[in-house]
Amino acid sequence: SNTPSSEIQSEAPLDPYSATKVAATVLTMTYHRSFGLPCTVVRPFVVYGPGEDAHRLVPSIFAHSRHGGGPKDFTAGSQRRDFIYVDDVVEGSLRAALEPAAAGHILNLGTGVSTSVREMVDIAIQVSGNRVIPHFGALPYRPGEPTLLVADVEKSSRILGWRPAFTVVDGLKAFWESVCHGET
Repeated sequence: SNTPSSEIQSEAPLDPYSATKVAATVLTMTYHRSFGLPCTVVRPFVVYGPGEDAHRLVPSIFAHSRHGGGPKDFTAGSQRRDFIYVDDVVEGSLRAALEPAAAGHILNLGTGVSTSVREMVDIAIQVSGNRVIPHFGALPYRPGEPTLLVADVEKSSRILGWRPAFTVVDGLKAFWESVCHGET
């Protein structure tokens, strides 16, 4: 689909991990409806930042850069994602937990902006000192990988009065600084 993902779209998980997220959402909303518990589900999109697993996209680029750089293989990078910095996810999650009007809602935590994986790689390489030489297209796309995953953030913005503070560039700079200071 070429439209942002809204909270009301039907779920069609592609793998067991995705299916567990759907099941947890259904169970949480059932507890809210059945027992009146003030439950809110937040759906962070593609979170990046300190604490992220080393094998993921940005940490792998930063580690490669710190260890001298050189060639690194990537997919063609045309897939577009809503990358959101971890500090923004924490802030959005806290607001969702503390805002009474959020109870009973599913809220997307994203920027509403799609960035191609290739753009993310290029910016991460620039931020980390241009030591990595990307070989785009050297790796295949994952089977069933969607071309676009971007959040519709109207509902979370309206209910929480919240918008992310970090652009991709600002988030990558903050992440790189944390890597350089040993915080990851």
